Amino acid sequence: MVLGPLPKQPLVSILISSHNYAAFLGDAIESCLSQAYNNLEIIICDDGSTDASQGIMARYESRDPRIKAIYQQNGGQALALNSAFRVGAGEIICLLDADDVFLPNKVEQVVAGFAASPDSGFAINRMTRVDKARKYLGDIPMLYRLPSGWQAVFSCYGGMTPILAIEVPLSEYRIHGANIAAVRTFTEDRLQDLAIYERERWRVWRRYLATSSSALRSFSSPSSEEPPSLMAYAYARFQSDPSFKAVYRAIPADYIRTLPKWYQWYWRISVLLPNWLFRRSFAFVYGQTPAKMLLSRVLSAHRKAFDCATRASRRTFAAGLKNHVR
Repeated sequence: MVLGPLPKQPLVSILISSHNYAAFLGDAIESCLSQAYNNLEIIICDDGSTDASQGIMARYESRDPRIKAIYQQNGGQALALNSAFRVGAGEIICLLDADDVFLPNKVEQVVAGFAASPDSGFAINRMTRVDKARKYLGDIPMLYRLPSGWQAVFSCYGGMTPILAIEVPLSEYRIHGANIAAVRTFTEDRLQDLAIYERERWRVWRRYLATSSSALRSFSSPSSEEPPSLMAYAYARFQSDPSFKAVYRAIPADYIRTLPKWYQWYWRISVLLPNWLFRRSFAFVYGQTPAKMLLSRVLSAHRKAFDCATRASRRTFAAGLKNHVR
């Protein structure tokens, strides 16, 4: 896929879908308004909330012309994001969950990254894991570097784009007890919700790619037969579905190859595990247990100490080299 050049100050559309997240929505909106990069718009779609969300949106919309509020009956995240996509006019799209926040340099870093890597069509960044009160819990990802370069992110849609990986935390992922994914243990119902959530988000991107600019329309039209996701496979395992191997084989191999190595190995080996052991291993790999949180803090502290030591060593070497040249 060949992307056209961005303008010097591209418009960035931040899309937020919200359903009964009044307790966190204000933080999310404030984090967008506090961005160092100013040429942006904030599109918020309320998906039939029954709490105070709509009042919060109306107040913010009246205070800042960059905010556009959309209200609709409850139809799911995909429908809410599609509504936001239709209103957004930006050359760059950023998605923000209503219970998370962007750090002040998030949009600025994304714009600068795309300017430095104009062939990239998709950007990812590290995140900081925080609790309900935004107390630091660790970094995401915990054990590996982000994938970058040519990755089949959109392999399900018939196209590929290089990934721009930004290896610094640019957003906060809040764990508050009502998250879809950030839980200690998983149940069949939770896995079903995850599978639906994942399918809805990718359907949004498929529709956007199919209806957006000519460069994006170089992707093949979305297939009417949607391949299953890893969460759909996990749901089949939790259900003890005897056809789980067929579900796994239907997942595009290109997608598996975009995952970090140890995740690739986990999913490939998982088909050999009995259902009871799969459930336990899945909770260990994807669950947010106290031991995992502690390990994340320790690894983050060691990583930061190592980075500081590396920078200090480089400065010392550069200073010594400069004195030697003199």
